[in-house]
Formats: sequence, structure tokens, C-alpha cells
Amino acid sequence: MTLGIALIGTGWMARAHTHAVRALPDLGLDLPDVRLVTVASRDKARAGWAADRLGYQHATDDWRAAIDDPGVDIVVNVAANESHAQPSIAALSAGKHVVCEKPLAIDATTAATMAAAVPSDSVAVCGYNYRFVPALRLARDLIKEGRLGTIRHVRLSYLQDWAATAAARDGWKFTDPVAGNSVADYSHIIDLLCWLVDEPTRVCASIATLAEPEAPAGLRRAEPGTDHEDWYAALVELTSGATAVLEASRVATASKGRQLVEIFGSEGSLRWDMEDMNRLHVAQTRDDEQDPRTAGPRAVLVTEPCQPFMEAWWAPGHILGWEHTLVHQWIAVLNQITGQGSTDDRAASFIDGLRACRITDAIRRSAADEAWCSIERG
Repeated sequence: MTLGIALIGTGWMARAHTHAVRALPDLGLDLPDVRLVTVASRDKARAGWAADRLGYQHATDDWRAAIDDPGVDIVVNVAANESHAQPSIAALSAGKHVVCEKPLAIDATTAATMAAAVPSDSVAVCGYNYRFVPALRLARDLIKEGRLGTIRHVRLSYLQDWAATAAARDGWKFTDPVAGNSVADYSHIIDLLCWLVDEPTRVCASIATLAEPEAPAGLRRAEPGTDHEDWYAALVELTSGATAVLEASRVATASKGRQLVEIFGSEGSLRWDMEDMNRLHVAQTRDDEQDPRTAGPRAVLVTEPCQPFMEAWWAPGHILGWEHTLVHQWIAVLNQITGQGSTDDRAASFIDGLRACRITDAIRRSAADEAWCSIERG
């Protein structure tokens, strides 16, 4: 079987997805072949440049033409956030499979329309690739096995500084304060909260904007939907009764990719940092073999063949990088299309993307109202 790919969008995620599918044949797995067919962009010259650089056969300035191509089986939507809905729905209506980058949509209403458009014979994936970090998959296994006991509280953060200066604050993320808000942009931590631990029931949040990028202290409270939303923090109550704290920023000076996951249970805890992504720090309070003189978190280097995803890669101790999360996600996508793999190995669905949008909406609504906000379920 050979599956043709059409790519909508030409940003750096276009390169990341293409790099991932090009790596698949080297893994020796039983996967269908993938053919790079078309790149679509509003700028035809840009589409042509991307097709030449990335190795696609065709380029177009009409995403509809890419979808209608009978040689295309999978549509990969890496366009700007406000351009996720229409092409994805059209592709699903045309019988294609869809991989849409996160956030699925700019609001939950639009995301619900997208989720409802998925036919039973199509695979529709939302790009939450951190589910495919080996250390985080191991963390999830430990949690599901009850190794941490009852989960009590969780901290997740994603801190960067790419928008901390006036010169960097350009492009659609700053011309469209709705589509470019930081809550949706960093919704990876929202998906990880649900995937690793539990679903939220209500939230109390604050959002801030960098009013004066060159000033020593330029943050002020943001009006969601009006101001640029550069930072947020949220206190979250979960279905289980546990609590979580979420924080994200694109103006956290000297932070490049500081995504942290910290989970505390009645019998242990774990911690993961994207800037050291091959290590999972695990501490179990009830471990008879642990010397009390050295008690505390142990750094597990997740590179052994017995650990998640590692069997297909290198000798122990040879670490993986961020790009491998996309490779693992594409393995899951192709296995879903061909009916292989287990349910637990599946990529995030449009339903998962909708759930994240509902939580995003509630965070922004809470910040606007300065009050606790319930999260829509269903």
C-alpha cells in the first residue's frame, strides 16, 4: 500500500512532518509506503519553494486542488490556527485522512464542528506529539499501573521567550489576538494533563499581556480576545478531586523550551523536563530496595530497548530528540489507517482536540470574568 500526502502550509512544522515521514522506511517496521504529493500555500511561489525543498511532486495556491487530487490519501494541515477548520472538514468530506496541528480550532464551537465531520472510515488526528515522548509514555504507564498511588496534585508548565522583545512580535500571532493566544498555542500541557492524569471540571485563571516589550516590567492583565495573550496561569480541579496548576508563557526570558511535567501521588512522584527529554525523574516512597540515605528521585534514562518506542532506534544510551516524537506519531497514524497497533498507541483524535479547546475556552472565559469557570463536557 502507498499513501499520498498533501501538505497545507509551509512553516517549520511542514518541514518537521516531512522529515518524520521520510524517516519511516529506515525503521524496518511493517508500514505502508508514503508518497509526498502536493504542497498548498496561499502564496504559489512559497508553495513551489517548499515543494522543491521538501521533495513534493506538486505545488499549488489552492488547498482545494490538493484535497481533490485522487493521489492524495492524507491531508496534513499545518496552516495558521484560523485555517485549520475549513480545509480539514473539506478533506474529511472528500474521504481523506487528516492530521491537523494543534490547537484543533480557535474555539470549541468550531472544534466541535470538525469532530462531528469525521466519518467512521477516516482517521483524524490532532497533533499533540508529546504523547510520543518515550519518557512521558513511560510516565503514563507508571501512573496507569498505580505505581504513584492516588494522584494528588499536578504541575505543568511551558515557558519560552521567543516573543519577549518588540522585534519578535510580528506575524499572525500578534495581528490576531484570538487565533494567536498563548493558551491555545501551549495547549500541549492541557492535553498532557488529560492524557496522563484526568479531565478538569472547573478552572480559575489569569492571563497577561506584554504591554511594553522593552520595559523592565511590562506585563499587565490581558483582556482576552482584545489584547495579545502572552502568559497565563490556571488553577484546575480534576474529576478525581486532584488539583493541577498550569502555566505557559512566550515571554519568559532565557526559557527556550522549558516544558515541565510534575505529578505527585500518595506513593511517589515523577518529573520530566523537555530540555532533558530522555530522562524521567521518578521517586517512590514505598520501595523496600531504596536506601534511605539516598532516597529521592532517580533519573531514569529512557533509552533501553524495553522502554517505549526505543526498540526501533539506537543502542542504549543514544538519546532521541524532539523530531522523533513526530516519527512516533506518524507510526501511530499509519497503523490506525491500516488497522494495526493497540488502542493505547493511538494518536490524539479530533475528540481530544475538542476537549482541549473546551478547556482553553474555559481558561480564557475565567480570566475575562475573574471567576471560577466550569468546563463543558461531552
